[in-house]
Amino acid sequence: MMRLFTVLVASAMSLSAWAGTAFQTLDRQSASALVQPARHNRPTIVALWSSECPHCKKNLALYAHVAKRDKRLRLVTIAAEPAWAGLAVPLDKLGVPGERYAYSEDAPEAIAHALDPGWRGELPRTLVFDGRGGHVAVSGVLDEQTLRRALGLPGTTRK
Repeated sequence: MMRLFTVLVASAMSLSAWAGTAFQTLDRQSASALVQPARHNRPTIVALWSSECPHCKKNLALYAHVAKRDKRLRLVTIAAEPAWAGLAVPLDKLGVPGERYAYSEDAPEAIAHALDPGWRGELPRTLVFDGRGGHVAVSGVLDEQTLRRALGLPGTTRK
């Protein structure tokens, strides 16, 4: 009985730690609002990723690096999957700052369409807003130069 109690307490503690990662759920309405260009008055990256996608992690590492170097940058990550207890681990390991979203129980296709009607589900997918009304959507791994150009940031590369 004591062992069962210990397991239950440990489980509760891990769930409370997970709750601290603050993933917000995203449905089709909140997804549509999140990607309105007028909402982004400073350079912003909206990174769509999945815990199973190795190329997503390459982009996330780059975004964390660029965000660390330029405090004007706003970074928003969206897990193209429902939130679960270990979802924050890749973001935390890479030091990815910013708002974190995960898909709600709404239809995944509807959320994807609300985020980007031209998106066909390939990952990684990045929506880049320059903060002046311009934006571009890119699938695949990005390099720093291309990212900085799309964001309207000075072109410094990683060393």
